[in-house]
Amino acid sequence: MTKRLLSHDSITGVSAYHDYDAQTDETKIIYTGDSTPYIEQSKAEANDDEQTKFGIKTGFWRYASIPPAVQIQWLVNHGVDVYNKHHGDAVGKLVNSPEYRYLKTTTKHHKFK
Repeated sequence: MTKRLLSHDSITGVSAYHDYDAQTDETKIIYTGDSTPYIEQSKAEANDDEQTKFGIKTGFWRYASIPPAVQIQWLVNHGVDVYNKHHGDAVGKLVNSPEYRYLKTTTKHHKFK
């Protein structure tokens, strides 16, 4: 297999690679990125009850932070586009799932419509 860097976005930290396997004649585009800073910020926010109360009170509650690498993963693996208003319910289900609860910036639960 030959893995080549296609692009790197210094703002999001997401890199795209082309991978070709000559034995199987398969080609893949692989996306990678470090989500650690986003996850650490989400944990800190989830532990701040005042931020949640203030957000609910003012009508702007930050419920989750979805890193760019996870956004791409959801689009590729689940067909869920976080920027598509029709995918709101699917985004909510993923954020509330045990696999992705670490993205939540609150300990509260919100049911998406």
